Amino acid sequence: MTISQYRNDPYHGRNGYLTIGNYRYHSVLSGWFLAAGQDLGYQVRDVNGEAQTGFTIVHGTLRDGLRCSTAKAFPRPASRRKNLHISLHSMVQRVKIDSKTKEVILSAESIQSPQLLTLSGVGPKNHLETVKIKVIADSPGVGQNLHDHVAMGGLTFLYEFSNNNSIKPSFELSNVFTPGNIDAFTKTTHQCTGYRNAKLWVSGIPNIQILNMIVQIFNCF
Repeated sequence: MTISQYRNDPYHGRNGYLTIGNYRYHSVLSGWFLAAGQDLGYQVRDVNGEAQTGFTIVHGTLRDGLRCSTAKAFPRPASRRKNLHISLHSMVQRVKIDSKTKEVILSAESIQSPQLLTLSGVGPKNHLETVKIKVIADSPGVGQNLHDHVAMGGLTFLYEFSNNNSIKPSFELSNVFTPGNIDAFTKTTHQCTGYRNAKLWVSGIPNIQILNMIVQIFNCF
């Protein structure tokens, strides 16, 4: 955590490899979005802290203003270790599990993790036997609790239309990632968000996320 006000917060780590920070650019609309949340009775708070119901400026996995990916944070600093072997452009088909296997850390996200476990013989026994995969461990929960992140569009409105708008877009297809526009890549259109409970209004565990997206549209017509 690189945000000074959260450095001593018990809900945030301070010495890890993945750095969390604020985006360098925020539109004036972000402040209005937070104020609207307060008018509705919500607090502006750190939703990654003790409570999640409320509104906040979005944090990002950032380092020096640019994205800090898991590859940048973890394997890259450790790439010179003698006991670490990194295989590039490789497709994993299964994990070999036998009596000598002590520990395997599988991190292939929500789709491929259960797929690899199943192909390796870890999953619901009936399903494994049906597809003729040797059962290593009968684990009925593998692949059974996938939840999609359903989203829908909301209000869309135009603010201060101008052919000479000084706010630069965060992504320009005609001039991608050059020394002249690298600052644009430190900006984000998803600048703030809010969480609320659909039934209990300003209390309860939140089950709806409200996104505030800011996009510049050029006069192309």
